[in-house]
Amino acid sequence: NEDHPTMGIILPAHMPALKQEAGWDTVDFSSLKSMTTGSCVIPDDMTAFWHGRKVPLLQVYGSSETCPIAIHQRAANAFDTEGSIGFPAQHCQVRIIDEAGQDCAVGDAGEILIKGQNIMAFYWQDKAATDKALKDGWFHTGDIGYRDDKGCYFFVDRKKDMIISGGENIYPAEIETVLANHPAIQEAAVVGRPDPRWGETVVAFIVTENGCSLNEEAIRDWLSDRLGRYKHPRVLHFIDQMPRNEMRKILKDDLRAMA
Repeated sequence: NEDHPTMGIILPAHMPALKQEAGWDTVDFSSLKSMTTGSCVIPDDMTAFWHGRKVPLLQVYGSSETCPIAIHQRAANAFDTEGSIGFPAQHCQVRIIDEAGQDCAVGDAGEILIKGQNIMAFYWQDKAATDKALKDGWFHTGDIGYRDDKGCYFFVDRKKDMIISGGENIYPAEIETVLANHPAIQEAAVVGRPDPRWGETVVAFIVTENGCSLNEEAIRDWLSDRLGRYKHPRVLHFIDQMPRNEMRKILKDDLRAMA
């Protein structure tokens, strides 16, 4: 039917509102060939929702500097590469490097670098930022990721969001995913807070599902066998809604100020 959509774009921030719509769980999605998403770590339950209805959820990865797509999934491989961001886009090269600038081994996390004709030439009137981001033609994304032995890439987190506590690297996105899988949690965001003993400590902000009540003890029980204890939030804040920008991305700097 020409009145039915065949493709769409959806972000995790859209899902809570859609789930509250009457009849959402029984909507006929049979006309959809795929749904596209990205801009952050995609919750497991969001992928399960679309894939459970046989609609490929395609993750795309990129930024304004990469104009915009550099890595992506295809409808043909979305189910086989579930949880990944896919393979390099046409004409794009991708590297994962460690802090010393050396290529990471398969499975090891490091910074994602992109090279190709799609990469920006420079930041307007900002040579310092350009020199920091572009080195030998490679754009340093500031994102952490890894690749598997099939050349498929996975997004881990933003480098600037990584928390270093007691010498351990902690990725907020991993904690956020585990928290978001709790049936009473609508969404969660995790940030680091300066700590005189540990360097940083983990702080979580939680929005509960409508009509659900939740306390710290229940959350700590949920985390107990799902995450290493050093990753557990030491502080939990229950809030009504997340601060967001016009692109619906959570404003982590605002949360850090609240932590």
